Amino acid sequence: MLSTTALLVLSLAAASIHAIPVPRAQTPDYSTLESCPIDGAIVCTSDGTGFYMCNFGKAVPMGAVAAGMVCRDGQIIAMDGSAAPPAPVVSSTVPPVEPISTTRGPTSMPPQPTSAAVMPKPVTPAPIETEPDTITSTITSTVETKITSTSTILVTLTGAPPAAATSASAPPSSPVSTSAPVGGGDLSITEDVVLKIAPGSASCTGADFPEECGTAKIATPFISQAFSKFKIASVGEAAAILSIMAFESADFKFNKNHFPGRPGQGTKAMLMPNFIVSYAQTFESTDSIQPGLTEATINSASDDVKTKVLELVLGNDRTYGSAAWFYSEKCSDDVKAGLKASPVTIAAWSKYITECINTTVTSDRQAGFVQAVEAFGGTTPA
Repeated sequence: MLSTTALLVLSLAAASIHAIPVPRAQTPDYSTLESCPIDGAIVCTSDGTGFYMCNFGKAVPMGAVAAGMVCRDGQIIAMDGSAAPPAPVVSSTVPPVEPISTTRGPTSMPPQPTSAAVMPKPVTPAPIETEPDTITSTITSTVETKITSTSTILVTLTGAPPAAATSASAPPSSPVSTSAPVGGGDLSITEDVVLKIAPGSASCTGADFPEECGTAKIATPFISQAFSKFKIASVGEAAAILSIMAFESADFKFNKNHFPGRPGQGTKAMLMPNFIVSYAQTFESTDSIQPGLTEATINSASDDVKTKVLELVLGNDRTYGSAAWFYSEKCSDDVKAGLKASPVTIAAWSKYITECINTTVTSDRQAGFVQAVEAFGGTTPA
């Protein structure tokens, strides 16, 4: 018979299984992540004290397993008679969770170096008090290290302030006609077209972060405004840009990277911090210190600084224009020529994804692009 103490430990361990966090369907930075074969699968560290979750073909670090648990053969289970306990501890210090290889790989928007993540550090496991005829378990506790930044923002805005983010129930702050051609051509951005490309933007009901969510009604005039500004006039260009926005922001539900959570990454295109600082400076923002923040230096800035720089471009008139700006400034003439050609081809879009966005071609990305081409009335690309 199990003792009362052992039953309580097993009960708590079983309950913790349901508390395993699952990453959202939002593209993380894969530059430091290993490949994995099956989305949703759990990858255990060698000592069983930590685990990774396979998401979009990459192993995302999830930290240490819960107390009283161990990761074995792709499962997180209680350390009781049904699972082998971890290897005996022979010193007073337990090694940290084994890190993932830092081999570079494709990511959504070009990957940038980031500071090493602070991982929970296991401490020496202590045995649970036992009684005769009981099963002995081992609980590993974790200590979380928090870093508090006291830095102040290093970028100030000298031009007109950005338009505030608009809730789903409020009208756009700067409405633009959606029936006129944009980008100097015959292309028109309408709410109906946006809804076909991003059907989830019909409503913000149930959004995880309502303050970041935008509906098609809100997004349409600002997208149209951006396409006119950057002269996006072909079906191929418009479909590529709008489909990447819908994919990266989950149909305009997100304005910041929450999964796994990267300070300074955001807008509806989920630009990385180095591109965010360049984009912010197009709105007459300037540095308040020397030598100043640039694409080359912002990655060494504090998380507080990166976050505040991002806040400069989260207004509706800026966040919905970030993808068009990135395409205009960062994509090669060869990539642009391919997307401008008629008829639109999958090969031209693939070149945009791999050479400009610097990520991999996947079936869901491709399906979104095809859907966008058809929404603009174009021939289904082959």
